[in-house]
Amino acid sequence: MTQFEMNKKAAELLEELKTAKHDISYTIIDEFGSPLKMNDTGNLYDIYAYEDFYGVYTNEYRVDSRKNNDNEIEKAIAKALEMGSLIKREELL
Repeated sequence: MTQFEMNKKAAELLEELKTAKHDISYTIIDEFGSPLKMNDTGNLYDIYAYEDFYGVYTNEYRVDSRKNNDNEIEKAIAKALEMGSLIKREELL
């Protein structure tokens, strides 16, 4: 995926999170299909929307709409997309 395509996907994903009518949770998988995890906790990377907020949780970024603006969140989404492929968390099962 080119940088332009990643930025476009990040913008689209941010809009999906902002307008979600229900909880959404994506994670990032590597080229082998394994989900990426936090170094300190072992939790999966997460790009999410909950009832009152949305955000990104990775080793590099821990941002959400309660304390960060949309530009910061979109940047974090784009960086996460550089690390691997996006997959809905429920598809991991």
